[in-house]
Amino acid sequence: MVNLAMDKPWIDKIVEEKSKERDIAYKNAVHINTDESWNRYRICRNDLIGDKKISFGTKSIEFNNILYTEPEIIAHKFNEFFIQSIEEIVEEIGIIADDQNLILNDMNADRCFDKFQIVQHNDLEEIINRLNNRKGSNNEITADIIKMVWKCDSRIILDVINKSLQEGEVPDEWKTSIITPIPKVNGSIKAEEYRPINTLPIHEKVLEQVVKSQLMKYINKKEVLIKQQSGFRTGFSCETALQDTLIEWRKYGVKRTVLAWFDSYLNNRKQQVKYGKIISEELLVRYGVPQGSKLVPLLFIIYINDVVQALEGSGCSCKLFADDMILYVASDDRRCVIRVEDNMISEVEEHKYLGIIIDENLSFGNHAWYMAKKVGKKIGFLNLKKKMDMIQKTQNRAMQSILMVNMFTPIRTMLDVLGFMSGRERMKYNICVLVYKMKNGLAPEYLRSEIRTVSERHGYNTRNKNDLEVRRTRTVTAGRTLVYEGFQVYNELPREIKNARTIEIFKGLVKEYIKINNR
Repeated sequence: MVNLAMDKPWIDKIVEEKSKERDIAYKNAVHINTDESWNRYRICRNDLIGDKKISFGTKSIEFNNILYTEPEIIAHKFNEFFIQSIEEIVEEIGIIADDQNLILNDMNADRCFDKFQIVQHNDLEEIINRLNNRKGSNNEITADIIKMVWKCDSRIILDVINKSLQEGEVPDEWKTSIITPIPKVNGSIKAEEYRPINTLPIHEKVLEQVVKSQLMKYINKKEVLIKQQSGFRTGFSCETALQDTLIEWRKYGVKRTVLAWFDSYLNNRKQQVKYGKIISEELLVRYGVPQGSKLVPLLFIIYINDVVQALEGSGCSCKLFADDMILYVASDDRRCVIRVEDNMISEVEEHKYLGIIIDENLSFGNHAWYMAKKVGKKIGFLNLKKKMDMIQKTQNRAMQSILMVNMFTPIRTMLDVLGFMSGRERMKYNICVLVYKMKNGLAPEYLRSEIRTVSERHGYNTRNKNDLEVRRTRTVTAGRTLVYEGFQVYNELPREIKNARTIEIFKGLVKEYIKINNR
């Protein structure tokens, strides 16, 4: 018998045990064939893949043209390398961390967030119950341990969290991250070709979620964020000196205990590098916030919240989706020339924004073609014609592959068996859901402001007085917009569906209505 582990040094006892666990989970999934059994298999598989990546490092790594082979030295060098990379970025863009006292005097008393609310037992229990049991495996305390402690004596965790909120301080022991270098290219030996994957203590994530919920509630209530900001993206790293942001938070009403808490959270952070089975010593992290933190996206959009001020008087507007910013100019003159300094911006027929290909006529034909081609590659099929027909034909072929039926099987039968909606049904459903959110205050203000009922226009007590006003249009392109075609679709819904008390109830009712009325 050949011992494969001899040629594959990353296969240790842990990897072998998890390989067996994965294989057993796969056999059970095939035999039982339930969603739960397949989810269990996927968890085991992904956990194994992660362990394979981090359990054994490359035998030698090059730092500044010097090759190192000792794992202890490599771990230390990686730690220095990652920290130095951030400090070089900060130095290059000229950010200077401000060490002044951040406990500020009272100001903006009508818009103030100076202390946290005491977190209640039920709220914290909900956060802890949502923790992924597989998380925190690279630290001594895992999600499983947190949940066991909570069941035994919930007061311990509740007291620690509330003490941090009341005193405006994060325990130093909670602010150490474990960094795992992952190669961007297999077999690479250069440090520059490794990316840092950060793992935070699971108990710190619980605290972050509590703070995030309260900060988000304040931001929404006081309308702190600019209306041009449509959201944020989770799971990205921010390599800037966000400590400096705290100075700007005065104008947002964040102060006293809350500001002190963030000062404590951002300062005196440390990190270690895990290389193979070796963990380096701790080093101080002077800049940035940790990758994977629940607070990172929110801190980032607060940091860039005043970016629109730079555009004042420029004649152009902007929209933001987290760190994705688009500048635009609206003009009736097709001969309009736009320049940035001495550079003329060329006109294009289409542009891709947030994954959507927008063309000058708002026909979305090329986007439909792009999506159909993308799906077609997955199932080995590409014989499409135009727009929604392309999407529907792709879906039909996909359903035939899933159900292993021939091309003569009725589309409606396949949709019902799989619980799917057709492409047109899905588009109609998404439009109705968005308009419901706009009408019921669940969408951004710039969308809510487009809502006006028929009665608001003329004041007469007609049977259609609660319908949404559909604006008149002069062009075919304008007729494709949400406030025209979308409002028409929404107005056609039965009254009992439009009056649904919650978004969840509305989604269920409108989905069933659309499927029944498209048979």
